[in-house]
Amino acid sequence: MAQPGLIECRGTKYPYEDVVCYAWTDIPAVYFPQWTPPNSTIHYAIQREAYRALPPAVSLHHKRPDIIVIRLQNLPPPQPGQGQRAEERDVLWIECKAPNHDTPGEWKDAINEAVGRLAYAHPDRMVFLIIAIGLKWMPFVWNPELNIALATAQQQGQAQLAANLQAQIDQVSPLRVVMSNRQEAWDLDPRLHMIDPTTLLHQRHVRENPQGELFVNTTEAYTLDYWTLD
Repeated sequence: MAQPGLIECRGTKYPYEDVVCYAWTDIPAVYFPQWTPPNSTIHYAIQREAYRALPPAVSLHHKRPDIIVIRLQNLPPPQPGQGQRAEERDVLWIECKAPNHDTPGEWKDAINEAVGRLAYAHPDRMVFLIIAIGLKWMPFVWNPELNIALATAQQQGQAQLAANLQAQIDQVSPLRVVMSNRQEAWDLDPRLHMIDPTTLLHQRHVRENPQGELFVNTTEAYTLDYWTLD
């Protein structure tokens, strides 16, 4: 896969996101088969800048997700002889930015941009999210389902269920992005979580302080640099 090398060749001051989008269009294809394996009904599609539900006043050019991985599950035809149908569901959004955006403030802005899109397109559905800036990237999960379930339990007076849900949320949210001065942090949307540690171990970009607060350290982002050890 030569695309990460192309990002490296452009350098950290390169002001365009094209090479980042090229790389992240190729990468998911390795992990999400675009053909249906034997004895399975599921395959995937990878789309660039696909339209999603958005407020009428919002510019579609600025609000289309960069890359979406869509799960397609084949369904039996409603009537014999009719064509096969497929149920579609977004499973991964990837937001790409140019290499010269690698600062804590730019990471925070990229995250908030993606969250704004997700909040409108998927207000009640979980979607994994990758933020990619140059060679660097960080994974998260957009998961409003837990927050919705918590609000419902509280409204219905289900104290024990609400306590259990709150404990689950506290393990993965809220997240705060550490500023450049290392002394302050920006709050992120509470529906954006770190991925459950039992699902993805050693998420080095998220650290917990002694008070139990979760901080995103952008200097610890993962890298596509496969030619040096990191």
